[in-house]
Amino acid sequence: MPFMNRRLRFDETWQGISSTVDAVLGLRKVTRKDWNERFTDVYSLCVAYPEPMVEKLYEEIKALLKAHVNRIYCELSSGTYYLELYHSHWSQYNRSCEYLDLLFRHLNIHIKKGEGNGNDMTTYSSVLSDNECKIEVGQLALRIWKEIVIQRIKEKLIPEILAEVKRDREGGNAQRDVIQGAIESLVIVQQYFERGKLELYEGEFEKKLLVETTEFYKTVSSNLVSELTCSAYLVKADSLLRDEKVRTSQLFHHSSTEKVNKECERQLVESHVALLESECRQMIKEENLEDLSRMYSLMKLSVLGLRAMVQLLEEHIEKKGLEAICCIDKEKTPANFVRALLQVHRKYLDLINTTFSGEKAFLMAFNKAFYVVVNSDKSGQKSSQSAELLARFADSILKKNQRNMSENEQEENMADIILLFKYLDNKDIFQKFYSKMLAKRLIHNTSISMDAEENMINRLKHTCGYEYTNNLHRMFTDMSLSEDLNKSFYEDLARKNSSLDITASYLILQSGAWPLAVNTVSSLTIPQEFVDPITWFEQFYGKRFQGRKLTWLHHLSNGEVRLNHFQRPYIVTASSYQMAVMLLFNHSASLSFGEILAQTEIAEKELERTLKSLVDVKLLLSFKDAGSATYTCNPDFSNKRTKLKITVPVLRETTQEANRFRSSIDEDRKLYIQANVVRVMKARKVLKHNTLVQEVISQSKTRFSPSVSMIKKAIESLIDKQYLERKNGSKDEYTYLA
Repeated sequence: MPFMNRRLRFDETWQGISSTVDAVLGLRKVTRKDWNERFTDVYSLCVAYPEPMVEKLYEEIKALLKAHVNRIYCELSSGTYYLELYHSHWSQYNRSCEYLDLLFRHLNIHIKKGEGNGNDMTTYSSVLSDNECKIEVGQLALRIWKEIVIQRIKEKLIPEILAEVKRDREGGNAQRDVIQGAIESLVIVQQYFERGKLELYEGEFEKKLLVETTEFYKTVSSNLVSELTCSAYLVKADSLLRDEKVRTSQLFHHSSTEKVNKECERQLVESHVALLESECRQMIKEENLEDLSRMYSLMKLSVLGLRAMVQLLEEHIEKKGLEAICCIDKEKTPANFVRALLQVHRKYLDLINTTFSGEKAFLMAFNKAFYVVVNSDKSGQKSSQSAELLARFADSILKKNQRNMSENEQEENMADIILLFKYLDNKDIFQKFYSKMLAKRLIHNTSISMDAEENMINRLKHTCGYEYTNNLHRMFTDMSLSEDLNKSFYEDLARKNSSLDITASYLILQSGAWPLAVNTVSSLTIPQEFVDPITWFEQFYGKRFQGRKLTWLHHLSNGEVRLNHFQRPYIVTASSYQMAVMLLFNHSASLSFGEILAQTEIAEKELERTLKSLVDVKLLLSFKDAGSATYTCNPDFSNKRTKLKITVPVLRETTQEANRFRSSIDEDRKLYIQANVVRVMKARKVLKHNTLVQEVISQSKTRFSPSVSMIKKAIESLIDKQYLERKNGSKDEYTYLA
């Protein structure tokens, strides 16, 4: 007959159910047949006719569970191996609860439909209350365990767990599975609550655990500090931290992992930061990488400790970098300077990457320290000499020399230049020196290759932008246009059936792009041999470009002269001044200094240098008589080479020239800052003073770092020029005037 029409006797049915429940609670074997019959019995009682027996079944199972748990409590109260016994009973009971929840599945369904599952409760009423909300069987079993066992024995249970944890920390023979199971029970008995799941665990266990952790590691760290050297302490502390991380992951709830590890770190590291910092200073000084690596693994756990370590390393790198510069010889050759900086850079960058795992804070400190080194002289004072030396090094690798570098060596050297260039504060000074030296290489055709020059300029453009290399690109354009212009000039001569006695080539250079000081050029009376090539080219250029004016830069011109009146012919590469002097001796065997000065009109100091270069190479002989020098051509001149170049002694920069250079830099900076102020104000229209200053500093950093006073002067100048005005009613706000 169907279940709903069958009358059941509760006592008989419950007797079978209770026997199976007892077997489940004892984890004894239950046959599949018995299990299925009990499952059916539970269902039958839940749908019994004429009235379901859900209430009575619930009360009986509750009473049975309470009786079972009370027996466990009595056994625990009289047990000897307390924690182990608790773990054993709990493990068995917890597993049996899972089976009971399955067995009473239909009862749980009716509880959900009827009175609710009690999941919104945040506090627990006594299991003895008659007015409690009904909850599912599995939840009920856990609740009974909490009320009868945990709440009654917690004053003994928690200290037992903590004692085992301490034994494990001390390296004793602690049973981790027992500890973990006991702690887990504090969480599981409340896992079905939506809120306050960890209330019991945190309130009864975690708080005491953190106190115990603090006391334990406080004592341990104090003993270790007094007994061990710093190096040995680092090893031991690191080992303790690693062990604690493993312990917390295995024994405690995951919510406690960070708290416990943090407390451990606080006692082992933060409480001894001052001592570790003093030892760290010596380790950094000695560059003891092994100990520094251990120190870093500890100090990174403390914000204060890591900050102190970063500061110490920054100071050390700055000191060592300045020492490396100081060791360079007095002349401070560019190659030595660059080599010293690169050695410092590679050494400490490698140290940070290997010892400090490339930590961002250390990299920032390294960049700050290296910035100071690159932009300082050996005394530590800020200097612009680095920009000049780096530009001269670039000149040395891009200029033709006896040692031809491979393509890979060129690439490496260029990469090194850009690496140091990025740290330069005075990038505008580098630009001035670089453009000046590039001009000489292009004019005198001494570049190692045009591809290498283009490569270097493109690297600079990628770093600082197109505006920074604009003039450098225009110089290259002029070289290309000059080549085309020379070709057109000789084609024009061919059409006129004219020809020059000498072969000449011309470079047409824009005055705004090339760093050539026209006002310092010495005058020169053009030798007759050069008159036709210069005159004809001026006529050709004037017809092609009307309105343009040519200014001849004779001090930059050079050529090849063939010497025929010696034992064998020679081809000499000489400057225009040297050629002008040598050509005089085609018509005179001997000339005084005054005669040469009058015929060439070369500036006196420049002529002295020119004559000295010809005497040094022994093309001319010098005789002094009554304070006046006389020069004759040396008839016995000879040289191993048939092709030679006459060099002119390089004049050292005078104080006046240095001051003129600095003035030009200052003037360029003033104009650049003014341009940036106008650019910012044009975009923003109205801006406060401090914001404007910060914007200008940000935009100027690709060239140099302007001071606030320089920006203030630029703003005042623009106000006078009526580009800006102060906003009415405000002292620190400006308005752009369109």
